[in-house]
Amino acid sequence: MEPGWLVLLISLFVQMFFTVLLVAPLPSNAVRGFLVEAVQSLTEKPGVKYAVWGTLALNIFYFWYTIEGLTHMGRDLGILSPVEYAISCEAKQDMFRQERNALICGASLFLWFVLRRLVDIQGKLHESRDAQGGGRRAHGGRAHGDARRQAR
Repeated sequence: MEPGWLVLLISLFVQMFFTVLLVAPLPSNAVRGFLVEAVQSLTEKPGVKYAVWGTLALNIFYFWYTIEGLTHMGRDLGILSPVEYAISCEAKQDMFRQERNALICGASLFLWFVLRRLVDIQGKLHESRDAQGGGRRAHGGRAHGDARRQAR
């Protein structure tokens, strides 16, 4: 495996880990706040920031390089081509490798955008629940649902 693909594969696994971490159900808002703060502080470090942008640039380059693997999938599999245009096994192997690499790049690009949005959403959710929790304490410790049930 080429070093560039190894870097992209490792970055894909790191992105998957952080995505699962941010999407997983959390036991409390304090844990959510700690997690969001940890991820945000990690991404603000200059070395991490340059590494993320560097892998994004590498990812875009490799995706552009392998996009041909996704343009003729039906023909390459032999589904849409006549028998006299048969493709050798070695050529099919190269096409499948290109297709696999394009899918790795596409998944990594997709997760890059999802992670940026997830950190933002989780941060806003943490702030919202903190503000809502402050309102509960002002009402004598009762939740808003309890106050509505007692009013009936």
